[in-house]
Amino acid sequence: MHQIGQPLPDGARLCAHDHHPQLIESRGTPRGQTLIGRIVPAQFHVECVRCNTATVPALTREKALKRWNANRPSINQIPLCDLGLVRQRVFDAIATAA
Repeated sequence: MHQIGQPLPDGARLCAHDHHPQLIESRGTPRGQTLIGRIVPAQFHVECVRCNTATVPALTREKALKRWNANRPSINQIPLCDLGLVRQRVFDAIATAA
């Protein structure tokens, strides 16, 4: 899996002063997984390492940003330590649907 981080666009919610959350694009399959002959769509999430939170991965940038900017962020956010597990669940759903 390959990840690319970029700053949030202007107007996106900041979690706290001096924090720099980023929009992360994850390409490829999670570690130890294969989906031979299938293209795995990129997954996007927003994370703040200093807050130790991330949004639930989405298949579009827009949805990841919408989750980050939501009025009730606790529904759409998870601890960073759970990100791999949630990303695996998204991948499993994609693999099952393929």
